[in-house]
Amino acid sequence: MTATAAIRNAQLHAEVQKQAITDHLTGLYNRRGLFELGDREVERAWRYNRSLATIMLDIDDLKTINDTFGHAYGDNAIKFIAHICQSNTRKIDVVCRYGGDEFVILLPENDLFAAAKVAERLRLTFLSSPLRDNDQIIPISVSMGVSKVSNEIRDLKSLLQVADEALYQAKIQGKDQIVIK
Repeated sequence: MTATAAIRNAQLHAEVQKQAITDHLTGLYNRRGLFELGDREVERAWRYNRSLATIMLDIDDLKTINDTFGHAYGDNAIKFIAHICQSNTRKIDVVCRYGGDEFVILLPENDLFAAAKVAERLRLTFLSSPLRDNDQIIPISVSMGVSKVSNEIRDLKSLLQVADEALYQAKIQGKDQIVIK
């Protein structure tokens, strides 16, 4: 194999690796990427006694958007949420599309209070920035669950489970809500 072929092979391998952890619609990390990065973040938080919080968010009434305006609008809503999340978090934060209309944001060096502030800032941004697509103005709201690494929550799976339980509570409380656990 020539040096050029070896370099090209390495580039292709790197591209395949990137695609494996990236959501094709949003360009964010996907669920697999979340678990690769998230496990390391939880381990780092434990090893160095640092804070790590997470926000799990879900688009309220995405099915209604899809049914009313079509799936292309639903996809645009997902991309819009991804953009808002990415542009309202720090470079060290990990923003992921967890699946469907759910997103997860890992917030290294954030306790529950700081994570709740991020969640509220995001919530208000969504409310004040409707999705504009062609001539349509589509209001978007999200529900969020917030959790953090603690003595009881020592791994990513548990961290996400608690955030998911909080998200479920937010939905029950009437959507466009934040629940902190």
